[in-house]
Amino acid sequence: MPSVLAIMAHPDDIEFTCAGTLALLKQTGWHIHMATMTPGDLGSMKLSRTEIANVRRAEAATSAAILEAPYHCLEFDDLTIVYGEQAKRRVCALIRRVRPEVIVTHAPSDYMADHEETARIAREAAFASTMPNWKTEPQEAPCDQLPAILHADPIEHTDSRGQRVPARQVVN
Repeated sequence: MPSVLAIMAHPDDIEFTCAGTLALLKQTGWHIHMATMTPGDLGSMKLSRTEIANVRRAEAATSAAILEAPYHCLEFDDLTIVYGEQAKRRVCALIRRVRPEVIVTHAPSDYMADHEETARIAREAAFASTMPNWKTEPQEAPCDQLPAILHADPIEHTDSRGQRVPARQVVN
């Protein structure tokens, strides 16, 4: 059964950008995995970081359960996702564990840096996933094939410069 890994920055990014696509893939027999870089720990004006992270992790897990998908949180902090060795190794380990044929991630140009960095990290980690000498954190065996990368439209169809990005395809 083919698998797809949606990896986005925050809980609710998957739901806003590609849940319809994942639902259609599920209906045609694909195995779905959903992952976020952070637990959404800055996503509240009232709750503490720990409290909101717990709420948003639970919401993401509930959303994933609708598609009978595992939910993975890579436990970076909001607003600290940066391209670098640690992030690439952690994301690559997840890719190697899941072994997806397809990865869905953010648009390379989006309204916030966490999204753009996630897209870059996911692309590079996918590239490294087949390289036997690339060590992951935790260590996982290399993939046999390079997953294809699909970029979701940016949230609100706006790029990093505030310019409108028209949707090419829409899945309800």
